[in-house]
Amino acid sequence: MSHQLKDIEGGRDKIVCFESYGVRVGISSNYPDFLQRVADELDDIFPTDIAPIDNSNIERRIEITRKEDGFIEFMIDGEEVSGSYSEENVFRFLLSRIRLTVAEYATSRVFVHAGVVIWKGKALVFPGNSFSGKTSLVKAFIDLGASYFSDEYAIFDENGLVHPYPKTLSIRGIVDDFTQVEHTAEELGAVTETEPHPAGMFYFGQYEENAAFEPKPLSVGETVLKTVSFTLPIRVAPAFSLDVLQKAATNVIRCESKRGEAEITAPLLIEHFEKHSN
Repeated sequence: MSHQLKDIEGGRDKIVCFESYGVRVGISSNYPDFLQRVADELDDIFPTDIAPIDNSNIERRIEITRKEDGFIEFMIDGEEVSGSYSEENVFRFLLSRIRLTVAEYATSRVFVHAGVVIWKGKALVFPGNSFSGKTSLVKAFIDLGASYFSDEYAIFDENGLVHPYPKTLSIRGIVDDFTQVEHTAEELGAVTETEPHPAGMFYFGQYEENAAFEPKPLSVGETVLKTVSFTLPIRVAPAFSLDVLQKAATNVIRCESKRGEAEITAPLLIEHFEKHSN
């Protein structure tokens, strides 16, 4: 899909506008080459729900300004967020903030930081922040034959069903422990699921070298409370978020444990899931 830059009436700046998950976003800049680069990434940021729109009734505004000395800064809804002389640093951070903005303000969806795979028709959800090992666990499941759903967000609808967010997998450890290298699921030999699925498991795992996998069952309430800290719209729509999480966490396997390497944990989680599934 092509996202065209448009002139802003009465000025020299350009703007690109889109709607994703019910959120209408406008991104404007006095640096059109940089803005076009951002626009070219939008379909990858939101792989399942995005459409170009005009610049009327914009709800969230992102402004990118390039100073005369080359310093680039950006603001979201009038508040300065970040800036740098490094165009690449601003670009990467900006893409992350665009993603977070939509996740926080999405209508009729609850975004949770989590890795998700599909196993035997059920979504296995692994809530966790960046650097928590979500992607490594997702990849380990893929290597065992699971279908790919997301390594960034679990997206829940009002009924608690999980919807896909099939961005490329951001794998660390190839270059170094911090640099992410993007891979499609297909490049890793996996199938990407595109339809919503019911949740089958919530697993909270904290990595610890050589840790034994000893899953502790969780109640629905405990699961919801643990998930809240990874839930993007909890500040904007707390009642809706809690209601959706309650539905999603009911009649599923819920557990936590420390874990060792993802390649060791994944088959143990499958065994646990299949043993306790209805």
